[in-house]
Amino acid sequence: MKKCMFVVACVVLFVSHSVIAQESRGHQKTPFMLGLFNPAQWPGDSADVYGMRLGLIYAESHDMMGLDVSVVGITTGEAKGIQLGLVQIVEGKSFGLQLGAIANVSYSEYMGLQLGVFNYAERFAGLQLGVINYASYIGGLQIGVINVADRIVGFQIGLVNIIESNDFPFVPILNGYF
Repeated sequence: MKKCMFVVACVVLFVSHSVIAQESRGHQKTPFMLGLFNPAQWPGDSADVYGMRLGLIYAESHDMMGLDVSVVGITTGEAKGIQLGLVQIVEGKSFGLQLGAIANVSYSEYMGLQLGVFNYAERFAGLQLGVINYASYIGGLQIGVINVADRIVGFQIGLVNIIESNDFPFVPILNGYF
């Protein structure tokens, strides 16, 4: 009975994918992505995922909106939602929760919560919580052992706090600028 239910679920998923999948800005739009590693993933890395991405080792998509559960998840466009795994990387704007046990990287603007050992965002608004936190510009809070920002409107809490644009760039325990 369980095998039958699993087969039915798989058929429904694949049929719904073929009905729902459509072209969006030159990218295939899909409610689900499954990947072992790129390029062994379905659909391909240029797809926009609006639903769930499951990456058993490494999955890559253009846009990711929804839930991403990947050991390593790469998004070359924008990401909105929850990203869970060891390493999460977004090249475009992102919003939501990045929970990368090792690293969370946003090469553009990030708004939300980054929780991991190493957190990086070019422009950040929200909370970075990790061992090492870095952002070029922050509006929010960094909590970690080492916190680094070029410019900040907010606070840093940690052993090493560096705001490069401040008159006194290094202040231990608590640093901030408004």
